[in-house]
Amino acid sequence: RQDHMHSDNLKGQNMLIAVLDNGYRGVNEYTPFQHLWENDRIIATKDFVQNSGNVFQFGEHGTSVLSIMAAKYQNDSTYFYGIANEASYILCITEEGGSEDRIEEYNWLLGAEFADSLGADVINSSLGYKTFDIEEHDYTIEDLDGKTAISSLAASMAALKGMVVVVSAGNSGNSSNQDRRLINHPSDANNIITVGSVRVDFSRSDFSSIGATADGRTKPDVAAFGDATAVSYTHLRAHETRHDL
Repeated sequence: RQDHMHSDNLKGQNMLIAVLDNGYRGVNEYTPFQHLWENDRIIATKDFVQNSGNVFQFGEHGTSVLSIMAAKYQNDSTYFYGIANEASYILCITEEGGSEDRIEEYNWLLGAEFADSLGADVINSSLGYKTFDIEEHDYTIEDLDGKTAISSLAASMAALKGMVVVVSAGNSGNSSNQDRRLINHPSDANNIITVGSVRVDFSRSDFSSIGATADGRTKPDVAAFGDATAVSYTHLRAHETRHDL
């Protein structure tokens, strides 16, 4: 748990974490992230979707994900500390918020290569791919073998390069379609850590996708609190998570 880790002074010191997401609106402006700038712990940023040169726009899903790791905020009545708020970060946009297409998996691959080139210790990605705007591009359950999807191949290669790759299992666990309840890519990749979501009573969150992989590997590997989790949005208030975090 976070409080136990922090009491043991485990706060991500000397770790470089690459985050692959849809945007980081407000991270360059708002109080919970100010300490990252003051201590030069935003090492690099890269927009692989539009090559805009500005990752602090577009989506805010990445802002919320980053806040769970990196935020540090306190006032007279409350505090909000991310679990690895003394780590350094690489912020990559690989996800196009307005569409779902295979190109995003190639963006994910490019983000992983960028992270590797900068010596990242960890890749964190709360993204997943299964169905696309072009139906012919959809993956089947047989494809959940860790060796088919572009993003899964990229995640496995990143792990072989020595990075710890942490990805979300997916948010389809309450789908009425049994096949759709299964994990997304790249969470079927080999040698990575796939994370599911549990409630405060340690039961599985309804939305959290389930395993196993097509070749019989148990997934997710671990689970963490992903239901009613506090995150920072761009207006600086802590809220309960939506099911896409």
